[in-house]
Amino acid sequence: MLRPPLLQVDDLSVEFRTEEGRLRAVDHLSFQVDAGKTLAIIGESGSGKSVTAMAIMGLLPPRAFLLNGRARFQDGAGPAVELAGPEARESAIAPLRGDRLAMIFQEPTAALSPMHTLGDQIGDVLRQHRGLSGAAARQVAIESLAEVGFRKPQEAVDSYAFQLSGGLAQRAMIAIAMICRPALIIADEPTTALDVTVQAEILNLLKKLQSDHGTAILLIAHDLGVVANMADDVVVMRYGEALESGPMRELFANPQHPYLKALMGSVPRLGMPRDERLKPLRDIASVDVPAAQPQHTDTQQDLIRICDVSKSFAARGGMFSQGGVVRALVDVSLTVRQGECLGLVGESGSGKTTLSRMIARQVLPDSGSVDMRGQNGFDNIALLAGADLKQFRRRVQYVFQNPYHALNPRQSVESILTEPLEIHGIGDKSSRRQRALELLEMVGLDRRHLNRFPAGFSGGQRQRIGIARALALEPDLILFDEPVSALDVSVQAQILNLLRDLRAALGLTYLFVSHNLAVVDYLADRIAVMANGLLVELAPREALFENAMHPYTKRLVASVPEPDPDRAMDLSLFSVMHRKGSGDWPAPYAPVAGQSGTMEEVSSGHFVRIYPQQTSTL
Repeated sequence: MLRPPLLQVDDLSVEFRTEEGRLRAVDHLSFQVDAGKTLAIIGESGSGKSVTAMAIMGLLPPRAFLLNGRARFQDGAGPAVELAGPEARESAIAPLRGDRLAMIFQEPTAALSPMHTLGDQIGDVLRQHRGLSGAAARQVAIESLAEVGFRKPQEAVDSYAFQLSGGLAQRAMIAIAMICRPALIIADEPTTALDVTVQAEILNLLKKLQSDHGTAILLIAHDLGVVANMADDVVVMRYGEALESGPMRELFANPQHPYLKALMGSVPRLGMPRDERLKPLRDIASVDVPAAQPQHTDTQQDLIRICDVSKSFAARGGMFSQGGVVRALVDVSLTVRQGECLGLVGESGSGKTTLSRMIARQVLPDSGSVDMRGQNGFDNIALLAGADLKQFRRRVQYVFQNPYHALNPRQSVESILTEPLEIHGIGDKSSRRQRALELLEMVGLDRRHLNRFPAGFSGGQRQRIGIARALALEPDLILFDEPVSALDVSVQAQILNLLRDLRAALGLTYLFVSHNLAVVDYLADRIAVMANGLLVELAPREALFENAMHPYTKRLVASVPEPDPDRAMDLSLFSVMHRKGSGDWPAPYAPVAGQSGTMEEVSSGHFVRIYPQQTSTL
């Protein structure tokens, strides 16, 4: 006999009722999840993915109303339970939640209680569903934290969520979800904003738990690379509707709906030809550059020289630290050439953001120097003062990671774009307004948006406003700190194409900081790789991906999920139980006590960090 679906969703419709009117968030949606399998729901923000998950869990907010349809759960451990629909009862759903049915939320630091230890939060689930408490619950909590990769679970059990990194917080969230061995886990964007290596570890962990315990997964995602590595079946959603569904391999090999085709065309892939452009669902207007813009084309001339910079910070005590000093940068030397895009990659804590902030003179080095080409040679930016410092501020601009936090919500677009001009005494009110209009057109926004406020824009539009602000002063260098990590893949494609176009039209120089190697590969001419505060590899982008030499770089490249099921990642390389650190690197790359090694040129323009006493093995 055929086994009935674990989860059956039929004709589900959910509507939000607000002061502005009614919004159909989910519209006649049907799908099923089979035992032990993974179904992925994909689509852009606002497509209804998370609302679907909340309806299944019985966690819809008060302003959301289930119009019709139902969701039924049947795992064989008891009678079928109506999760959504006219027959759904909270008294029947509540015993399932956290036991046979669990959820991993997108933002673990928001989902975990800041007032209770991890042990208390896991223990609460055990008390409710298994009747365990005290020492017995604590022991099970320690074992569950060890299972998801905490190296010191005996210490972690007494820790709080705010003491954890994003990756550890997500592992704690998974431990809570898995503690009762549920039949179904709903994973809502479980790896968004995590480093690619941590993402690979989380995906491997979910695969292992699924294999060991037969758990089914309903995966909500917008990253097609993650879907290609995890899903058995896929549902494609847009504006609450299912546009296409079926086995993952069939859909990826032969997508039928134009929306899915467009989604797949908007994803950057490693090794894309330089002349190939991403294809966003909604392209933005072509860049229109005023003739007065300066053109910089000499990519052989250094604009920035970073010479042996080091930086340390006082460490706060926590689960893994008793305080002391953190070495954020160690003897880093690097150049940024005029007119190039230099990609700077590495995991959280590698030092890449500290280095970019140092170039912006937001952080001063403890030793070494950051020099910028001026009219009379190179100037140490740490020594600039007065008019020279103000001129430097004009030449170097920053685009931040989170477009929702980077703009003042009380300022209009006109005020945001003209404020840098006012600060530097450029033009009068009329000319500044005209410049703001030019900037809007330059980033593909309508001139009529000038009087609107940030709340009236999407994340992608806000990021374009941030880019326009950075362009206002006609800078020589723009620093980008993870500028697309919080955006949907299609909006990401818009921004990446825009940055390409602006650089070509204006001759701009970019330092592009990211943990997403596919994104960096799409934009960069050269790529610098950082680990533990050290620059470990530097190469032209083709050389880096074709012949990565440092073991850390190889791990980064291997952890990039590609939207191609025939090029699936070997997730077994990313066990959280055996994560390789710098002490596991082979010679000649393994750090030597008391040495920082040297960057050696192994081929034209390709440098890798090795340690002098072992150079004979290269």
